[in-house]
Amino acid sequence: MAQLRDARTSELIAEGTPQEVVLLADRLGHDEILFDDVGLNFDPDAVRQAYQENLDGLVAAAKAEDDKETRERLEQAAADAADAADRAAELEPEALAALQEARARLDE
Repeated sequence: MAQLRDARTSELIAEGTPQEVVLLADRLGHDEILFDDVGLNFDPDAVRQAYQENLDGLVAAAKAEDDKETRERLEQAAADAADAADRAAELEPEALAALQEARARLDE
């Protein structure tokens, strides 16, 4: 699992797939976090771009598809891809709380 850590304390604030942590970092602000357990050449911009291109492609393909069964499968694939953004939104309150707790301990 990819991780987000507080940039000031290095404490773990969230875990998820690379897509989830990139989308969560977008919500939290990149100045607040560090990416961990993702490899040396991790590029959050490339992950974000690939995620969006995949999602856009699935949506466009579903809209253009005439066969109902194929269209439904493409729509489901698009919904599954969009789950990363939903998961990032779900992780945000807990990640913000962890971030605040880490900073409070630092200020003590």
